[in-house]
Amino acid sequence: LVLLVDQSGSMVDSVIHSAVMAACLWQLPGIRTHLVAFDTSVVDLTADVADPVELLMKVQLGGGTNIASAMEYGRQHIEQPAKSVLILVS
Repeated sequence: LVLLVDQSGSMVDSVIHSAVMAACLWQLPGIRTHLVAFDTSVVDLTADVADPVELLMKVQLGGGTNIASAMEYGRQHIEQPAKSVLILVS
């Protein structure tokens, strides 16, 4: 599972919803998950996640929305396409 979460300025009103969704998906048993935040740049938060809600609430919102770069980054982390899911929250 690759979870791409938009952290651009337009997401200010939706940050709590995005964080809760990430937390729910992060805790699915038996599923390897990558958590990636993006705005004008892409940041892989996977190694820093203990609590997705807390982590995403700390990320500063701003910048534009570079969905293409986020999708490309996510695509690079798909090892078995038939067994993978990429979720874009924007």
